[in-house]
Amino acid sequence: MDLPSRLLSLLTCLALAGAASAAAPTLTLINPIDGEKEDTPTSVTYAKLQAAANEADPDGDTPIEFRFVSLNSGTLKKGLGANVNTNDRLGPGDTWTWTPDENAIGELSAFSVRAYADGDDSATPVVVPIDVAAVNDAPSFSASNVTVAEDSGAFSQAGWATSISAGPPDEVTPPTAQTTSFTITSTNPSLFSVAPALTNTGTLTFTPAPNENGTSTLSVRIQDSGGVANGGVNQSNIQTYTITVTAVEDN
Repeated sequence: MDLPSRLLSLLTCLALAGAASAAAPTLTLINPIDGEKEDTPTSVTYAKLQAAANEADPDGDTPIEFRFVSLNSGTLKKGLGANVNTNDRLGPGDTWTWTPDENAIGELSAFSVRAYADGDDSATPVVVPIDVAAVNDAPSFSASNVTVAEDSGAFSQAGWATSISAGPPDEVTPPTAQTTSFTITSTNPSLFSVAPALTNTGTLTFTPAPNENGTSTLSVRIQDSGGVANGGVNQSNIQTYTITVTAVEDN
């Protein structure tokens, strides 16, 4: 073999050896990313994901991108709203938009990725965790009008207020379950010897005044213990009901 041929053969061997020894990038951890509030989309930029991850490439190949593997919760969009699909990559300047499932809060498993560089993937998919801040939803209840007869005595109805709820499942299930309470006001106070009252469990009580009849309007609101942080709502709108005391002819 002449010298040029031997040199070409040597260079070819070196190139093949170099290609064979190229190492894949690594990715073993992604720290939680600060997301938006409950039920709100979070922009996951390349820079944000890169800062949270421990991606590396032994060969120094750059940039190290992130290849999508699976969606774990919510929805994940790119560009003008198309779904992110298997093998799509997040690279410099790119942004994906992840929206959590309705009412989901806390540190959530959003989606999984591998590191990608120079045609190689990291070995194992890694979860992208996103922290979603809770936003309190308004509590709710139902009730109905009441009619009693004049001089009928003390009235008590357990369960007058029904369907009492602090909000969606994350607000009524331990360990994040909230408590609720009612406020109640009434018109036509002379109609009662004991004014209307409402317990936290929904029992309505009152006593009509002797020989009085007519109608009183109740204004009722429920409040929960969830507070108003992050734009939350801890009160319902005021709901109105009537108590009607019907006249009874005296003997």
